[in-house]
Amino acid sequence: MSLDLKLASFEGLDDEPRKKCPNCERTCKFYCPHCFTIVNEINKIPQLTLPLKTYIVHHPKEKVSKSTAIHAKVLAPESVEIIEFPLGLDALVENSENDQAFDLNSTLLLFPSEESKPISEVDWGKIKNVVFIDSTWLQTRRILRDPRIKNLPKIQINAHKTRFWRHQKVSDYCLATIEAIYFFFKEFVAHKNNGKYEGQVDNLLFFFEYTFQLIQKKYKREKRPFKHIKGYIKNDDNDDEVKENQKEKEKEKEKPNEKKSETNEPTNEQTNNKEIEKKIEQTKKKKKLN
Repeated sequence: MSLDLKLASFEGLDDEPRKKCPNCERTCKFYCPHCFTIVNEINKIPQLTLPLKTYIVHHPKEKVSKSTAIHAKVLAPESVEIIEFPLGLDALVENSENDQAFDLNSTLLLFPSEESKPISEVDWGKIKNVVFIDSTWLQTRRILRDPRIKNLPKIQINAHKTRFWRHQKVSDYCLATIEAIYFFFKEFVAHKNNGKYEGQVDNLLFFFEYTFQLIQKKYKREKRPFKHIKGYIKNDDNDDEVKENQKEKEKEKEKPNEKKSETNEPTNEQTNNKEIEKKIEQTKKKKKLN
């Protein structure tokens, strides 16, 4: 599924080496997932500002090195806050005037449920903040039960199939966190602009799309199937090529057996010689009898 994204150029990214984070000295590519610091040339990485303050509640068992939510913090650092669950929520409560992590009148939680409203039905006049959850579906239940989260008004977005390269056990419509953030803001911008959307937040998928394309190219080049998710390699004849490649290999394996069987079977020339020899023997026997 093509999204027809308006993204910053990927030119030169493939050549960028892994570098040490200036803060924690971990070696990483493009950015440090622990410090949210860009370690490569900043002019190659787009930066954007989101129309709402964005909070991402991150479960500690969700590895930051695998989390796509970090993309949002790196690409929109002034608009995004990563809140570690549950300690980060404790800190928000301590710093608030009303002992709440989030103001219920100005904050929405993106989560699909029976009480969730679509974006088109929300009164956006007072809304300043939006909250996302970054965790597995099992971990999400615990976060949703937290009193600082469970009372937040909920919203939902339209259904979209994920393009995530990691296997989803629940459904093809369970999005990676950065996909959910992107589709929310895409719908939000379109809603605020009378249905018009011109790619304003497409760069939220900058790292996601770069990795997606990298995987596509790698598996097409190597002509092998993507075992984790059936049909994941898009817009290609790759599956047919792989099958054809496998057929050729099978043919190559069969060739030695064919040669062996050929040497065991008599040729036309050998058959003719035997018939001549039989006739000669028969003639000799007749002469002896005479």
